[in-house]
Amino acid sequence: MISVPYVGNSEATGRTEEYPPVRPPAPVTRTVGRAALESAMEIETKTKATSSRVRGFGKRREGRGGSRGRGRARACQECARRGRWPRHALLASFGPANRLLGRAKTLAIPSASVAFAFATVAAAARPPDGEEAMSGAGGTADFFYREAQRLGYVARSAFKLIQIQKQHKLIAPGAAVLDLGCAPGAWLQVACQNLGPLEKGGVIVGVDVKKVKVPSAHCDSRVRTVCADVMALMKQQARAMSPQERGFSVILSDMCPVVSGITTKDAAISCELGMRALSLAVGKMKAKDSDCIAILEKFQSSTEPDPDEDGILRRGGSLVIKFLENEDIPGFGKFCKEKFKKVSLLRPKATRSSSREIYMICEGLR
Repeated sequence: MISVPYVGNSEATGRTEEYPPVRPPAPVTRTVGRAALESAMEIETKTKATSSRVRGFGKRREGRGGSRGRGRARACQECARRGRWPRHALLASFGPANRLLGRAKTLAIPSASVAFAFATVAAAARPPDGEEAMSGAGGTADFFYREAQRLGYVARSAFKLIQIQKQHKLIAPGAAVLDLGCAPGAWLQVACQNLGPLEKGGVIVGVDVKKVKVPSAHCDSRVRTVCADVMALMKQQARAMSPQERGFSVILSDMCPVVSGITTKDAAISCELGMRALSLAVGKMKAKDSDCIAILEKFQSSTEPDPDEDGILRRGGSLVIKFLENEDIPGFGKFCKEKFKKVSLLRPKATRSSSREIYMICEGLR
């Protein structure tokens, strides 16, 4: 036991009071339970707790008498005077603890350890390393990430192609699809789902600089992948991947640069990747509009490794290109309108709010 001088309102007196020794909180791991949470916060139960965190519970609710709110406010104030936090105040103040506390009753939380305890709980509630790449901003699993796991897709980006396909009907049963930048394989899964039954035929070829394994879910024998650099891929090589070397009916480009944080640099690399996908699709590109000519001169020279003038996209085919939003996109749109019957821009709902990506959808090659 520890003897400390008793401090009154203005000065110390000769009285002493004995308090139990203060023990450091126990570490909380990822398998945090209610018992572990209580033991981590069991430092001192006779500590004042302010009622500032539970303000606002007594406000009159619209359409209700407000007596329940006032009663809850009185209960919160009483709990604060006793140094105890009610469960509803905990859940209102700390979102990450919501899943861990469950239907726990009122817990005694010393004010000195509130920040430590709930910072540890918040860390335990985060997804394991590696899941943040598929989750939303800040590492928390968002709706599309959870749905991708539930439905068997390897990435949340599958819902982007699902929305594009639902609105534009690009992939028909038995189509020949080329997926540029196919890692990790979510677009391969969605494209295969839209090919129809095996009797309809069709083929899907994914190309990426990384070795991509064909996902086991939602894919069949019509899906294969090729490890190659699209920027150095010859049109004749790409055409040889298509059925009977007749080209592809749909080309999907989900290629995106590794984001460096330098906006102009990332946008320029994105345009180069988009120009390469466009060059593979339509072949030699000539433009009449001055804006289109400027775009071609700016990006085509660095993305044209072979002199083949014929593209690999069949007449009437469709092309999807991902860009990072920048000032050159209108020039790309003008050029594509000369080559395709319909051109539109789409920002899918599954796109993160912090992302600048946008998709240019070109339908009906002339």
